[in-house]
Amino acid sequence: MNRVQMSLRTKVVLSLTFLMASAMLLIGMVMLKVNQTGLIQAKIEQGLLLIGSLEQLLTSPRNSSGHNIDLSKNSEILAGSPGAMSPWEITVTDRRGLLVYPKIGKRALDQKQLARLQRVMRLKVESVSFSPSPKSFWQELPEKIVLAAPLYNNRNIIGALQLEAPLADVRQSLARSQKLLLFYIVLDILILVAFGTYMFSKLVVKPVQQLVQTAEGFQEGDEIPDVSAGEQNELGKLAQALNAMLQRLAENKDELRQHVSSLEQANLELKRAQQEVIFSEKLASVGRLAAGIAHEIGNPIGIVLGYLELLQREDIDEAERLELIDRMSTEIQRINQTIRQLLDFSRPSPGERQSIPVHPLIQETLTVLEHEFRKQKIEVVLELKAESDTVFAKADQLKQVFLNLMVNAADAMEATNETTSRRSTEGPYPVFCGEESGEKGPWQQASASEHRSDCSRLQPSSANSWNHRRSLDRNPVC
Repeated sequence: MNRVQMSLRTKVVLSLTFLMASAMLLIGMVMLKVNQTGLIQAKIEQGLLLIGSLEQLLTSPRNSSGHNIDLSKNSEILAGSPGAMSPWEITVTDRRGLLVYPKIGKRALDQKQLARLQRVMRLKVESVSFSPSPKSFWQELPEKIVLAAPLYNNRNIIGALQLEAPLADVRQSLARSQKLLLFYIVLDILILVAFGTYMFSKLVVKPVQQLVQTAEGFQEGDEIPDVSAGEQNELGKLAQALNAMLQRLAENKDELRQHVSSLEQANLELKRAQQEVIFSEKLASVGRLAAGIAHEIGNPIGIVLGYLELLQREDIDEAERLELIDRMSTEIQRINQTIRQLLDFSRPSPGERQSIPVHPLIQETLTVLEHEFRKQKIEVVLELKAESDTVFAKADQLKQVFLNLMVNAADAMEATNETTSRRSTEGPYPVFCGEESGEKGPWQQASASEHRSDCSRLQPSSANSWNHRRSLDRNPVC
């Protein structure tokens, strides 16, 4: 389930609204309860004042004959003016707990009320209770309030008085207060959230957005913008850190550019040196073969010169002359082929790696060295039995490797020996081995996992290059 992505401003507004609403609602509930307590206390004070007035009225000697107070007679005054006592309901009992007012038949006195009146007479204290009785501070307003107090005459208890009134007027007043308080709560929340959002946007959101825009819009080559805003608070420190980071980034880019340029230059010089080394090695190989090539060219030239002398004679017929010319052409083509092979071998290649077959390269290299082997009386036997002879390499470098392998093999052989060149694809990399036969006896065929002094292994040193590993010390190869 994807979460809704909100901006920082939206999150702050929602959080501020929630906090303000929670705080204002809690404050409103406390204020309502305090107001409720005040209204009930006012109701209690009103009832206590009424109790005092009724006590004076019921114990007044003017309303009684003699010195004895007749509560039954004095309570008749209450019956004459019931509207003056509204909304209070009055209950009067004598000292024995007998109901004096109202008269029996109008409203009976239950056991709970009788017990309450007897308790206030016994304890000589006033009593305040509610019906039903609240069990906690947050409980709903009770239905009515009940006040009870003893009646005194010259500090003697002559009875008890109970006042009972509904709390409907208190409930109505609280309802009006709730509506007014809710209105002010909503108004205060809107004002505080709007003001808080404005101040937060001005002090936090806008500076952060400027920092983000600066970081996102910074391009290579641009001047480092000043976003510190001159403040020393957290945002000012963040802006200073951003300036320092952009400065270091620009410096690192310059250093990286210089390093890349130096590496490119070094790479070009390395490639140039590599090409020079390869070409020098080719020239060295050509120089080593120069004597044999001169002999290879000198023989046909001598033959051609002999044929020219024969052609100068006048005693040969036309058929013999044509035969001599044909033989001269053959020898000249032989010279041309030898020179072309030498030029092809020494000519620098473009240096691009490509998929090339190995067998033709081996045969071409043997052709170049054929005169050298004949001079040393070496017989070369080729066994090209690889199922796949295609490799990804440079043709001239691979020819140089084969040339060095064969030259090393020729140098390592004694006179009148036979050498065999094998190519194997056993294992992940091609293996080339030379085999010598003679007085020492034939060597065993090498596998890709063996370490033979007469074998060379080609394996990649990187994605685009090949290393030639061998154990012969003479004539290093590329």
